[in-house]
Amino acid sequence: MKIDVYKEFNNDLESIWVKFEKDAVMTPFQTHAWLSHWQHTVGIPLQKIHPQIVLLRKNGEIIAILPLCIYKQHGIKILQWLGGVQSDYKAPIIHRDWYSKGIDFQIIWQNICNQLKPYNVIHLQSQPEMLGLLKNPFITCFDTNH
Repeated sequence: MKIDVYKEFNNDLESIWVKFEKDAVMTPFQTHAWLSHWQHTVGIPLQKIHPQIVLLRKNGEIIAILPLCIYKQHGIKILQWLGGVQSDYKAPIIHRDWYSKGIDFQIIWQNICNQLKPYNVIHLQSQPEMLGLLKNPFITCFDTNH
């Protein structure tokens, strides 16, 4: 499993992301078009959001994009989904064959957390239980509150 973390929206990320959207399950709020526009109009200028966009590859194939970010509030660095209050749903973008890929998401999540910029709290809110016909791995693998 290869983990790459992008700390900004750039042409390389856009090319990978837009291509992956064809094989992925997600909501409209996880498209590159939506989140890059949000980051440039709200995230950077109004909230000083620091993207932490995670790309997961298995055998060279993209299997997930996690559009995360770090936001500082009252001196606390919060790891959260990109999109702010303007996005109704926040979630990972996963390959439509995610569950046939033999992924232990809890172990991968630990590795991801170790590669991100330092943060104090994880606050992943407004997540749908289902992504298309697939269960959201953040809901199935971790204790969550509705």
